[in-house]
Amino acid sequence: MLLRFMNFFVGLFGYEWVKVDNPNKNLADESVADEGWDDLDQNVPHYKLRKKSFY
Repeated sequence: MLLRFMNFFVGLFGYEWVKVDNPNKNLADESVADEGWDDLDQNVPHYKLRKKSFY
């Protein structure tokens, strides 16, 4: 429901939120991996904003 609302709002500007199936690991953020928080992130869905194509 929230994703539909967000897609409607950003759709007014020609963008949309899409789910990323295989998010890349950010190697610059290794401090989080050292603290044990990396296992919590694997079950969270990742989304990215992309430009809509109208053709």
